[in-house]
Amino acid sequence: KGKRSCTVLFFSAYFIYYAVYCVFSSFIVLFLTEQGYSATVCGIITSLTFLANLLMEPVGGYITDTFLPTRRYLLVCIGIVSMVCAFCTKFMNQSWLLLPGLVLAAGLAYPFSQLMDAWVDISREKQPDLIYSRVRAGGSIGYAVMSVIGGYYFKHRGWDGYFLVQMVIFLFMIPCLLLLP
Repeated sequence: KGKRSCTVLFFSAYFIYYAVYCVFSSFIVLFLTEQGYSATVCGIITSLTFLANLLMEPVGGYITDTFLPTRRYLLVCIGIVSMVCAFCTKFMNQSWLLLPGLVLAAGLAYPFSQLMDAWVDISREKQPDLIYSRVRAGGSIGYAVMSVIGGYYFKHRGWDGYFLVQMVIFLFMIPCLLLLP
């Protein structure tokens, strides 16, 4: 039973992470264009978010290898990303604060998946019944579900809650992280 619940917890964590990833990555260009930013700015911000990811992946790996366990690091990242989301909500109309906030949030949130993958690999050594493809399916399903729900939500509610939606979804990941092995 413990192995099955571990699979369910990892599945749930991936579902939640990829749901929040969907809100950020799939809707960022729509959010920015609705805020009046040009296609050039959207391209620059999108490129910078992936650059932030590229830079933060080794940093996150180093931190989890030397200072903090993966769970604690991810919880700290959720806390910081949540604060950045609240900050971006407050300063949504001030591009000189909003745009760096978007990049910072991406730099902390995007590398999450690589650390989760490493966590699953380590856990599989102790629990061979933990199958990565089943766990990863949670991410695909979470992304797909949030694509539909997010599209409906933003179409009918607008973009004022864009960052708050990310924050709330990310906070739902905390119980999963706390219960994982």
